[in-house]
Amino acid sequence: MLCSEFENHNCASCNNNPIIVARENKCEYRLLNKSNEKICKVKIDGCYVHEGRKCDYLILQCVKKIAYFIELKGSSMLDAVDQITQTIDILINIVDKVESVNGRIVLTKVSVPNIKNNPKILRLEKKLRALNGNLRKETIKLIEII
Repeated sequence: MLCSEFENHNCASCNNNPIIVARENKCEYRLLNKSNEKICKVKIDGCYVHEGRKCDYLILQCVKKIAYFIELKGSSMLDAVDQITQTIDILINIVDKVESVNGRIVLTKVSVPNIKNNPKILRLEKKLRALNGNLRKETIKLIEII
């Protein structure tokens, strides 16, 4: 099972809670677990992965095998994109086990006016599409319902 390697890990919390929250830097990602599915929230930065640039959290839908790489950031969208991209590369063994890989970025503010055509963002979006996922970006709070 996808989540079995995290169930007893000190960096992870696995449960069927109705709301899963990741919060940092005045930003919040909230997953509303309406399907009552088992979810594992893994603290990546400084806990599960200690080297290299990495995102803050990985949230896994255990049954549907969907991964969300989450970066909660101040204002640097491009740094957040780099961190998610590199974490996907670091955790390729997990990525290979899922049906869908998604990137989620929550910023306190967006400082770059036209970032949609930035090559780094386009590359990450292409990579996520190839992994049956997508990239979502929000300011302050991102709420997702499963």
